[in-house]
Amino acid sequence: MARIYKIKNRWGMDYNYNGKRYRKIVGKDKKIAEIVLKNIEVQITKGEYFGLIEKKKILFEVFAEMYLEYAKVNKTPSSYRGDYQHMKADLLPFFSGKFLNNIGTRFVEEFKSRKASTGKLVSTNRCLALLKHMFSMAIVWGYTTTNPVKNVKLFKELRGRIRFLTQLEIERLLKELRGTARSIVIVALNSGMRKGEILNLKWRDIDFYNNYISIEVSKNGEARKIPINDMLKQELMSIPRNGDYVFSKATGEPYGDPRTAFENALKRAGIDNFHFHDLRHTFASHLAMSGVDIRTIAALLGHKTLQMTMRYSHLSPGYLQDAVSVLSEKYLKNGTSIEQLVK
Repeated sequence: MARIYKIKNRWGMDYNYNGKRYRKIVGKDKKIAEIVLKNIEVQITKGEYFGLIEKKKILFEVFAEMYLEYAKVNKTPSSYRGDYQHMKADLLPFFSGKFLNNIGTRFVEEFKSRKASTGKLVSTNRCLALLKHMFSMAIVWGYTTTNPVKNVKLFKELRGRIRFLTQLEIERLLKELRGTARSIVIVALNSGMRKGEILNLKWRDIDFYNNYISIEVSKNGEARKIPINDMLKQELMSIPRNGDYVFSKATGEPYGDPRTAFENALKRAGIDNFHFHDLRHTFASHLAMSGVDIRTIAALLGHKTLQMTMRYSHLSPGYLQDAVSVLSEKYLKNGTSIEQLVK
Protein backbone atom coordinates (compact mmCIF):
# COMPACT_ATOMS: atom_id res chain seq x y z
CA MET A 1 0.00 0.00 0.00
CA ALA A 2 1.40 3.37 -1.01
CA ARG A 3 1.92 5.92 1.72
CA ILE A 4 3.98 8.92 2.68
CA TYR A 5 6.17 8.97 5.77
CA LYS A 6 8.27 11.44 7.70
CA ILE A 7 11.87 11.15 8.86
CA LYS A 8 12.93 14.05 11.07
CA ASN A 9 11.77 17.07 9.04
CA ARG A 10 11.63 15.45 5.59
CA TRP A 11 8.81 13.62 3.82
CA GLY A 12 9.19 10.52 1.71
CA MET A 13 7.14 7.92 -0.18
CA ASP A 14 6.80 4.20 0.38
CA TYR A 15 5.19 2.20 -2.47
CA ASN A 16 5.44 -1.06 -4.42
CA TYR A 17 5.79 -1.55 -8.16
CA ASN A 18 6.18 -4.90 -9.95
CA GLY A 19 6.86 -6.64 -6.67
CA LYS A 20 9.62 -4.24 -5.73
CA ARG A 21 9.42 -1.83 -2.81
CA TYR A 22 10.51 1.79 -3.25
CA ARG A 23 11.23 4.28 -0.47
CA LYS A 24 12.16 7.75 -1.70
CA ILE A 25 12.66 11.08 0.09
CA VAL A 26 10.90 14.01 -1.61
CA GLY A 27 11.56 17.01 0.64
CA LYS A 28 10.30 19.07 3.56
CA ASP A 29 6.83 19.78 2.16
CA LYS A 30 4.18 17.16 2.97
CA LYS A 31 1.81 18.46 0.28
CA ILE A 32 4.43 18.03 -2.44
CA ALA A 33 5.08 14.44 -1.34
CA GLU A 34 1.34 13.73 -1.52
CA ILE A 35 1.09 15.20 -5.05
CA VAL A 36 4.04 13.18 -6.38
CA LEU A 37 2.77 9.94 -4.79
CA LYS A 38 -0.71 10.50 -6.22
CA ASN A 39 0.77 10.98 -9.70
CA ILE A 40 2.75 7.73 -9.40
CA GLU A 41 -0.34 5.82 -8.23
CA VAL A 42 -2.35 7.09 -11.20
CA GLN A 43 0.35 6.10 -13.69
CA ILE A 44 0.79 2.65 -12.14
CA THR A 45 -2.99 2.09 -12.32
CA LYS A 46 -2.97 3.04 -16.01
CA GLY A 47 0.06 0.85 -16.67
CA GLU A 48 2.02 3.92 -17.75
CA TYR A 49 4.54 4.17 -14.94
CA PHE A 50 7.57 6.17 -16.06
CA GLY A 51 9.71 5.76 -12.95
CA LEU A 52 9.45 9.42 -12.05
CA ILE A 53 11.38 9.20 -8.84
CA GLU A 54 14.07 6.62 -9.40
CA LYS A 55 14.93 8.02 -12.83
CA LYS A 56 14.43 11.60 -11.68
CA LYS A 57 11.91 12.21 -14.49
CA ILE A 58 8.83 14.29 -13.91
CA LEU A 59 6.23 15.82 -16.19
CA PHE A 60 6.15 19.60 -16.35
CA GLU A 61 2.51 19.80 -15.23
CA VAL A 62 3.21 17.60 -12.19
CA PHE A 63 6.19 19.70 -11.19
CA ALA A 64 4.10 22.85 -11.78
CA GLU A 65 1.68 21.69 -9.07
CA MET A 66 4.57 21.09 -6.72
CA TYR A 67 6.07 24.48 -7.45
CA LEU A 68 2.78 26.31 -6.89
CA GLU A 69 2.43 24.62 -3.52
CA TYR A 70 5.94 25.80 -2.71
CA ALA A 71 5.18 29.35 -3.93
CA LYS A 72 2.00 29.52 -1.87
CA VAL A 73 3.99 28.91 1.29
CA ASN A 74 7.21 30.75 0.52
CA LYS A 75 6.15 33.78 -1.54
CA THR A 76 3.97 36.78 -0.79
CA PRO A 77 0.27 36.47 -1.74
CA SER A 78 0.66 38.88 -4.66
CA SER A 79 3.72 37.03 -6.03
CA TYR A 80 1.89 33.70 -5.71
CA ARG A 81 -1.13 35.07 -7.60
CA GLY A 82 1.17 36.28 -10.37
CA ASP A 83 2.88 32.89 -10.57
CA TYR A 84 -0.47 31.10 -10.64
CA GLN A 85 -1.82 33.29 -13.46
CA HIS A 86 1.31 32.95 -15.62
CA MET A 87 1.42 29.20 -14.98
CA LYS A 88 -2.18 28.56 -16.00
CA ALA A 89 -2.38 31.02 -18.88
CA ASP A 90 1.07 30.66 -20.44
CA LEU A 91 3.43 27.96 -19.19
CA LEU A 92 1.11 24.97 -18.78
CA PRO A 93 -0.49 25.28 -22.25
CA PHE A 94 2.97 25.28 -23.85
CA PHE A 95 5.06 22.90 -21.72
CA SER A 96 2.51 20.31 -20.54
CA GLY A 97 3.29 16.77 -21.66
CA LYS A 98 7.05 17.39 -21.60
CA PHE A 99 9.46 15.96 -19.04
CA LEU A 100 11.64 18.55 -17.34
CA ASN A 101 14.79 16.77 -18.53
CA ASN A 102 13.60 17.03 -22.13
CA ILE A 103 13.05 20.79 -22.05
CA GLY A 104 16.07 22.53 -23.54
CA THR A 105 17.09 26.11 -24.21
CA ARG A 106 15.88 25.94 -27.80
CA PHE A 107 12.39 24.95 -26.68
CA VAL A 108 12.35 27.80 -24.15
CA GLU A 109 13.40 30.20 -26.90
CA GLU A 110 10.47 28.94 -28.96
CA PHE A 111 8.14 29.75 -26.06
CA LYS A 112 9.73 33.19 -25.69
CA SER A 113 9.24 33.93 -29.39
CA ARG A 114 5.63 32.79 -29.44
CA LYS A 115 4.71 34.68 -26.26
CA ALA A 116 6.50 37.84 -27.44
CA SER A 117 4.58 37.75 -30.73
CA THR A 118 1.52 38.89 -28.75
CA GLY A 119 3.34 42.15 -28.07
CA LYS A 120 3.44 41.56 -24.30
CA LEU A 121 7.17 41.77 -23.68
CA VAL A 122 6.93 42.52 -19.96
CA SER A 123 4.61 39.56 -19.46
CA THR A 124 7.03 37.40 -21.45
CA ASN A 125 9.86 38.41 -19.13
CA ARG A 126 7.79 37.53 -16.07
CA CYS A 127 7.04 34.09 -17.52
CA LEU A 128 10.72 33.46 -18.23
CA ALA A 129 11.68 34.57 -14.72
CA LEU A 130 9.12 32.18 -13.26
CA LEU A 131 10.30 29.35 -15.50
CA LYS A 132 13.92 29.99 -14.54
CA HIS A 133 13.13 29.80 -10.84
CA MET A 134 11.11 26.62 -11.38
CA PHE A 135 14.14 24.92 -12.90
CA SER A 136 16.35 26.25 -10.11
CA MET A 137 14.07 24.56 -7.59
CA ALA A 138 13.95 21.41 -9.75
CA ILE A 139 17.74 21.22 -9.47
CA VAL A 140 17.56 21.64 -5.68
CA TRP A 141 14.88 18.93 -5.44
CA GLY A 142 16.88 16.57 -7.64
CA TYR A 143 14.65 16.39 -10.72
CA THR A 144 17.14 17.86 -13.18
CA THR A 145 20.75 19.01 -13.32
CA THR A 146 20.56 21.93 -15.73
CA ASN A 147 18.55 25.13 -16.10
CA PRO A 148 17.61 25.69 -19.78
CA VAL A 149 16.45 29.24 -19.04
CA LYS A 150 19.82 30.34 -17.68
CA ASN A 151 21.15 31.60 -21.03
CA VAL A 152 17.84 32.94 -22.38
CA LYS A 153 18.00 36.73 -22.54
CA LEU A 154 15.08 38.82 -21.33
CA PHE A 155 13.64 41.65 -23.38
CA LYS A 156 14.69 45.16 -22.50
CA GLU A 157 11.86 46.85 -20.65
CA LEU A 158 11.03 50.51 -21.08
CA ARG A 159 10.90 52.71 -18.02
CA GLY A 160 7.68 52.22 -16.12
CA ARG A 161 4.72 54.27 -17.28
CA ILE A 162 3.27 56.95 -15.05
CA ARG A 163 -0.42 57.58 -15.54
CA PHE A 164 -2.13 59.47 -12.76
CA LEU A 165 -5.46 61.20 -12.31
CA THR A 166 -5.82 64.95 -12.15
CA GLN A 167 -7.91 66.42 -9.35
CA LEU A 168 -10.87 66.82 -11.71
CA GLU A 169 -10.54 63.20 -12.87
CA ILE A 170 -10.49 62.02 -9.26
CA GLU A 171 -13.71 63.90 -8.58
CA ARG A 172 -15.36 62.47 -11.72
CA LEU A 173 -14.30 58.93 -10.86
CA LEU A 174 -15.51 59.07 -7.26
CA LYS A 175 -18.83 60.46 -8.45
CA GLU A 176 -19.34 57.34 -10.60
CA LEU A 177 -18.42 54.84 -7.88
CA ARG A 178 -20.72 53.38 -5.25
CA GLY A 179 -20.46 51.23 -2.14
CA THR A 180 -17.47 49.02 -1.46
CA ALA A 181 -15.77 49.75 -4.79
CA ARG A 182 -15.81 53.47 -3.97
CA SER A 183 -14.33 52.84 -0.53
CA ILE A 184 -11.56 50.68 -2.00
CA VAL A 185 -10.61 53.45 -4.44
CA ILE A 186 -10.59 56.06 -1.68
CA VAL A 187 -8.24 53.86 0.34
CA ALA A 188 -5.95 53.46 -2.68
CA LEU A 189 -5.88 57.21 -3.41
CA ASN A 190 -5.05 58.10 0.19
CA SER A 191 -2.63 55.31 1.09
CA GLY A 192 -0.80 54.23 -2.07
CA MET A 193 -1.50 50.60 -1.13
CA ARG A 194 -1.50 47.92 -3.82
CA LYS A 195 -4.81 46.25 -4.69
CA GLY A 196 -3.77 42.99 -3.05
CA GLU A 197 -2.79 44.81 0.14
CA ILE A 198 -6.15 46.56 0.24
CA LEU A 199 -8.22 43.44 -0.39
CA ASN A 200 -6.25 41.53 2.27
CA LEU A 201 -6.51 44.34 4.81
CA LYS A 202 -7.94 43.25 8.16
CA TRP A 203 -9.38 45.34 10.98
CA ARG A 204 -6.57 44.25 13.26
CA ASP A 205 -4.14 46.01 10.87
CA ILE A 206 -5.74 49.42 11.52
CA ASP A 207 -4.84 51.54 14.53
CA PHE A 208 -7.43 54.31 14.69
CA TYR A 209 -5.95 55.68 17.93
CA ASN A 210 -2.47 56.30 16.49
CA ASN A 211 -3.78 56.72 12.92
CA TYR A 212 -1.81 54.22 10.90
CA ILE A 213 -2.27 51.03 8.88
CA SER A 214 0.18 48.16 9.32
CA ILE A 215 1.17 46.13 6.27
CA GLU A 216 2.70 42.97 7.72
CA VAL A 217 4.16 41.61 4.48
CA SER A 218 4.42 43.81 1.38
CA LYS A 219 5.45 42.87 -2.15
CA ASN A 220 9.13 43.29 -1.31
CA GLY A 221 8.74 41.12 1.77
CA GLU A 222 9.05 43.93 4.32
CA ALA A 223 6.52 45.41 6.72
CA ARG A 224 5.57 49.08 6.66
CA LYS A 225 3.23 51.53 8.38
CA ILE A 226 0.99 53.92 6.45
CA PRO A 227 -0.36 57.09 8.12
CA ILE A 228 -4.12 57.62 8.02
CA ASN A 229 -5.28 61.08 6.94
CA ASP A 230 -8.70 62.54 7.76
CA MET A 231 -10.42 61.46 4.54
CA LEU A 232 -9.11 57.91 4.85
CA LYS A 233 -10.09 57.67 8.52
CA GLN A 234 -13.60 58.91 7.85
CA GLU A 235 -14.04 56.37 5.04
CA LEU A 236 -12.66 53.43 7.02
CA MET A 237 -14.83 54.20 10.04
CA SER A 238 -17.95 54.26 7.84
CA ILE A 239 -17.39 50.67 6.64
CA PRO A 240 -19.56 48.04 8.42
CA ARG A 241 -17.66 45.22 10.14
CA ASN A 242 -18.81 41.87 8.78
CA GLY A 243 -15.75 39.84 9.74
CA ASP A 244 -11.96 39.98 9.93
CA TYR A 245 -11.51 41.63 6.53
CA VAL A 246 -12.15 45.35 6.10
CA PHE A 247 -13.64 44.75 2.67
CA SER A 248 -15.92 41.77 3.01
CA LYS A 249 -19.32 40.45 2.04
CA ALA A 250 -22.20 40.25 4.49
CA THR A 251 -21.10 36.65 5.17
CA GLY A 252 -17.66 37.81 6.30
CA GLU A 253 -15.89 36.44 3.22
CA PRO A 254 -13.36 38.70 1.42
CA TYR A 255 -15.02 41.08 -1.03
CA GLY A 256 -13.09 40.04 -4.14
CA ASP A 257 -11.71 42.01 -7.07
CA PRO A 258 -13.63 45.27 -7.82
CA ARG A 259 -12.34 45.25 -11.41
CA THR A 260 -15.72 45.29 -13.17
CA ALA A 261 -17.17 48.09 -11.05
CA PHE A 262 -13.94 50.07 -11.37
CA GLU A 263 -13.68 49.76 -15.15
CA ASN A 264 -17.36 50.63 -15.65
CA ALA A 265 -16.92 53.72 -13.49
CA LEU A 266 -13.90 54.77 -15.57
CA LYS A 267 -15.98 54.53 -18.75
CA ARG A 268 -18.81 56.58 -17.28
CA ALA A 269 -16.29 59.17 -16.06
CA GLY A 270 -14.66 59.36 -19.50
CA ILE A 271 -11.24 58.30 -18.21
CA ASP A 272 -9.12 56.31 -20.69
CA ASN A 273 -5.84 54.37 -20.45
CA PHE A 274 -6.06 53.91 -16.69
CA HIS A 275 -5.62 50.82 -14.50
CA PHE A 276 -6.21 50.20 -10.81
CA HIS A 277 -2.47 50.17 -10.10
CA ASP A 278 -2.33 53.74 -11.47
CA LEU A 279 -4.15 54.83 -8.30
CA ARG A 280 -0.83 54.13 -6.58
CA HIS A 281 0.89 56.38 -9.14
CA THR A 282 -1.78 59.00 -8.46
CA PHE A 283 -1.05 58.88 -4.73
CA ALA A 284 2.70 59.31 -5.26
CA SER A 285 2.37 61.92 -8.03
CA HIS A 286 0.12 64.23 -6.01
CA LEU A 287 2.47 63.95 -3.03
CA ALA A 288 5.38 64.96 -5.28
CA MET A 289 3.42 67.84 -6.79
CA SER A 290 2.59 69.02 -3.26
CA GLY A 291 6.28 69.23 -2.41
CA VAL A 292 6.69 66.05 -0.35
CA ASP A 293 10.32 64.89 -0.59
CA ILE A 294 11.24 61.76 -2.55
CA ARG A 295 12.56 59.81 0.43
CA THR A 296 9.26 60.24 2.26
CA ILE A 297 7.32 59.10 -0.80
CA ALA A 298 9.62 56.07 -1.11
CA ALA A 299 8.93 55.15 2.52
CA LEU A 300 5.17 55.49 2.06
CA LEU A 301 5.24 53.33 -1.07
CA GLY A 302 7.48 50.74 0.55
CA HIS A 303 10.30 51.06 -2.01
CA LYS A 304 13.59 49.58 -0.85
CA THR A 305 15.60 51.99 -3.00
CA LEU A 306 14.97 55.42 -4.50
CA GLN A 307 15.29 54.14 -8.07
CA MET A 308 11.58 53.39 -8.47
CA THR A 309 10.52 56.56 -6.65
CA MET A 310 12.70 58.88 -8.73
CA ARG A 311 10.21 58.65 -11.59
CA TYR A 312 8.05 61.11 -9.62
CA SER A 313 10.82 63.64 -8.93
CA HIS A 314 10.20 65.71 -12.05
CA LEU A 315 6.67 66.43 -10.79
CA SER A 316 7.94 68.12 -7.64
CA PRO A 317 7.82 71.93 -7.90
CA GLY A 318 11.30 73.35 -7.52
CA TYR A 319 12.82 69.93 -6.90
CA LEU A 320 16.20 70.84 -8.40
CA GLN A 321 15.92 74.47 -7.35
CA ASP A 322 15.51 73.44 -3.71
CA ALA A 323 18.66 71.34 -3.98
CA VAL A 324 20.93 74.17 -5.15
CA SER A 325 19.26 76.65 -2.81
CA VAL A 326 21.00 74.85 0.03
CA LEU A 327 24.31 76.25 -1.25
CA SER A 328 23.16 79.86 -1.25
CA GLU A 329 21.92 79.46 2.31
CA LYS A 330 25.33 78.07 3.26
CA TYR A 331 27.44 80.63 1.39
CA LEU A 332 25.37 83.66 2.36
CA LYS A 333 24.80 82.80 6.00
CA ASN A 334 25.04 85.54 8.61
CA GLY A 335 24.12 88.19 6.04
CA THR A 336 27.30 87.79 3.95
CA SER A 337 26.81 89.39 0.51
CA ILE A 338 28.02 88.16 -2.90
CA GLU A 339 30.37 91.14 -3.12
CA GLN A 340 32.00 90.18 0.16
CA LEU A 341 32.45 86.56 -0.98
CA VAL A 342 34.29 87.49 -4.17
CA LYS A 343 36.71 89.93 -2.52
